[in-house]
Amino acid sequence: MLKTDELLAIAYHLIRGIDPYTNEKLPQDHLINNKYVYQLLLIAQNNILNYNASTSDLPINVGKTWSNEEDAQLRTEYENKVSIKEMSKIHGRTHRSIKARLNKLYPHLYKEFSSENLSKVF
Repeated sequence: MLKTDELLAIAYHLIRGIDPYTNEKLPQDHLINNKYVYQLLLIAQNNILNYNASTSDLPINVGKTWSNEEDAQLRTEYENKVSIKEMSKIHGRTHRSIKARLNKLYPHLYKEFSSENLSKVF
């Protein structure tokens, strides 16, 4: 039986359209690109993260740098109206981190992260 870290790695690659064993991009017409299969993978990844998170207070990716692939996934989730709560579980990050990253990808999406408000803090 695979360990949860191995399962997460497989889900991580598949969600990004990459073969987890060869690291090659999967063809556009691959079953993995079906929106229902994609949603199923997000749910599976979420369940694995929840299982791992139950042993820790902080999300698994707190403080880690965002990758281009993770940004692309976040854009897709936002455009598919995935909730902030769900995105934070999927990415293993806090709600605040998700909102801040979305604001970077979509400027002025959240007022509390605008440069004007941030300048008051710093």
